[in-house]
Amino acid sequence: MNKHLYILAAIIFAVTALTSCHRDTDNTSCPGTVIASWKVDGTAYKSSTFVTYNLGSIFNVTFTACVNDGVDKTITLGYIPSPPVVGAYPLKFEMLHSHPWNNMAGADYLIENGENYFTDSTGTGTLVINSVNTADSTFSGGFSFPATNDAGTQTVQITEGSFTNIRY
Repeated sequence: MNKHLYILAAIIFAVTALTSCHRDTDNTSCPGTVIASWKVDGTAYKSSTFVTYNLGSIFNVTFTACVNDGVDKTITLGYIPSPPVVGAYPLKFEMLHSHPWNNMAGADYLIENGENYFTDSTGTGTLVINSVNTADSTFSGGFSFPATNDAGTQTVQITEGSFTNIRY
């Protein structure tokens, strides 16, 4: 299953990059309806697109920032219970790199052709699911987490994350 997690994450990143929203030069506005927003070390980003990947009892959702700097920046919230349930979930799983799943949710911040940052078992991040609409199969909530690069030498703070009416 470890190899499959890496492959899954690579597929999600590729699909998200190919279907990402039109880019805007100021990081904060997107064409269409904004469905997610967050800050990375204080810099605001928004997204009007998402990709979900259902893994049976869990699923992942990826948002791609609407920026026009030629580099995709994505946030993935992973290993969310399916169907989602209102509550707070610690983000303590390091996604990618064939780490065995520890029955926790996880998150990553990926910069195309650049650094990749992940939550891990020592992290203090949280995913909060505020509401679930079972009739429409959507959910809304928020997130924040520190994430560390592969080398363990840099950390970014993802704050003020929110998303609305994401289909699961």
